[in-house]
Amino acid sequence: MKTLADRLRSPDGGGNPGLSDPCLAGGLLAVLGCLAPLYPQLIHFGFAFFFRSTLFLLLGLLGYRFGLAEVARRIVTSPLFWPALLFLVLLSVELVQTPNVYRAKAKISLLLAAGLIYSLAFVWPWNERARQWVCWGLLIGGVGAALHALYTQWTGHGALIATIKTNPIYPADMREEMIRSLQANRALGRFGNPNHLAGYLVLCLWPLWILGKAQANRRQRMLLLAAGGILVWGIYRTYSRSGLIALAVTAALFAGYELQARGFRFTWKSALGTALSMLILGAGFFTLLPEQWLGGRLMTVSTIVARIHFFRGGVAIIQDHPWLGVGPEGFEGHYCAYLRPGDLESRYVHNVLLETGVEGGIAGVFLFFWLLIVTFLSLSRAQRRVENGLPYPFAALGAVLTFLLLSLADFHNNLMEMWLAPAFLAGVATARKASTATPPPGRPAAQRKRSQGAAVLLGTGLAVVWIMMILLRFWNETYKANGYYLALDGQKTAARDAYERAVFFDRTDAESWNHLGHLWADTPGPAAVFERLACLKQAVRWLPRSAAYRADYADALFAAGQTDQCLEQLKTAQLLFPSRPIYHEKLARYYRLLGRTAEAVEQEQKAQHLHQQIEANRL
Repeated sequence: MKTLADRLRSPDGGGNPGLSDPCLAGGLLAVLGCLAPLYPQLIHFGFAFFFRSTLFLLLGLLGYRFGLAEVARRIVTSPLFWPALLFLVLLSVELVQTPNVYRAKAKISLLLAAGLIYSLAFVWPWNERARQWVCWGLLIGGVGAALHALYTQWTGHGALIATIKTNPIYPADMREEMIRSLQANRALGRFGNPNHLAGYLVLCLWPLWILGKAQANRRQRMLLLAAGGILVWGIYRTYSRSGLIALAVTAALFAGYELQARGFRFTWKSALGTALSMLILGAGFFTLLPEQWLGGRLMTVSTIVARIHFFRGGVAIIQDHPWLGVGPEGFEGHYCAYLRPGDLESRYVHNVLLETGVEGGIAGVFLFFWLLIVTFLSLSRAQRRVENGLPYPFAALGAVLTFLLLSLADFHNNLMEMWLAPAFLAGVATARKASTATPPPGRPAAQRKRSQGAAVLLGTGLAVVWIMMILLRFWNETYKANGYYLALDGQKTAARDAYERAVFFDRTDAESWNHLGHLWADTPGPAAVFERLACLKQAVRWLPRSAAYRADYADALFAAGQTDQCLEQLKTAQLLFPSRPIYHEKLARYYRLLGRTAEAVEQEQKAQHLHQQIEANRL
């Protein structure tokens, strides 16, 4: 009886498709595809660890069969390897200057995971059955997400709104956006934003299209047609304008491919006729939209205006930091300095091109465009080589284009579940037919062994380091969530213990340091004063461009009698966030307590002027 190891070593997987290399990878990635829509809320922290560990498991199994040296050699031959690697190296180097190390590490980990998905799809010895398994997994995940969102929309969102108000998984601004969307009865399921749900469902249409091209059985085609109807209806019920635009582009790409496959040749006349037809059909479609669309979403400009403000802030940051940017996740910390009174705050630029410029400067933009150009050229060449097989290159091209389109008006590129379909399809599409089992010709056996040994050590070391980082992050976020809920329940001592464990696993977690400092504020005694100061100082250290954290630190300094340092922290907060009147009001209050009336009056006048500007901008 053959063991799993024997099956992995055998060229055909031991004759058992359930344990063969292709089906093993296809099955595991299919499971990830099914679970992806649950990630944002249901299993959050645990899924991130499970997801990345599964990818490393698959890579390890592939290295066990073919040798890590050969696997590494194949990955390096990928057309996307060098631009992607240099982009990740640039972001990793810029950790030294990012204003938020905690979030920056998560951003880099996300991009590494996306790159690993592509690499596995590129080097794994797939068969058609296994590829379709992955597509089925992605489709099932999308249909499940759509059905759940439609069900919760139909039954009402009252209970969900109550839960979200105290949910630590999402930042406060994201919770507010979710609540507004739910109150407008928009479908969002377990996603934090209806636009993200719509984008995810649109991306799931590409695996659906591949499966539709592969199925000859009429029953299966009807099943896929029903799945497509559920996805489209889910997109519609999100009332997402970007989702509808992406859906229209996807439908146009589907139609263009089918017309070309049937011998239709595009000319300028046919292109003009097609554009006019789509315009007429689009106008007719919009006349059939309900009042919630016509009088609500389509006529709402507040979100568009907000994005214009984000874009303007991103351009200003790039102008001030043109060459290398401000590091990953650096937008939020710098954007506050460019806000006008009344403008909305944001963690993201809501535009992947501007975000790349903000985080990586001109160097990052160059590497990003290099990656895009190589991706489109590679997929175009691969599509021209397709004869009788399934058009994976065109599906990958469409998925990447849709992903890019969605990321031009939102931050889909910062969500792991959005990367699954584009990364997998691109990896499969650009992979060569040659088997990875054949070692490079002409290399001596001793040399191969040495290179394999070095590759094993390097690969194992990197895998251990990354998994340890993920595991530490998992425990950090778990204890942070526990601390949040314990604090809400009034169990302050237990909450402090939870937050202390959270910062033990990741000392760069400024948010946990800040919460811990607030929990010490209500505890009497000089020791509590010292602990409060120490915690809030760490929060400012790891998030130095947070005006709010500096104001909290100033409160602790004043309570400890360090008045000069308190005033300096508030003045720094004003520089970081000049359009926020609260920091002038706080400084005025402390000036009055110190008997410095003239300076207090000056700060009060500045605060009043900012309030007037905010009201004027609202009107």
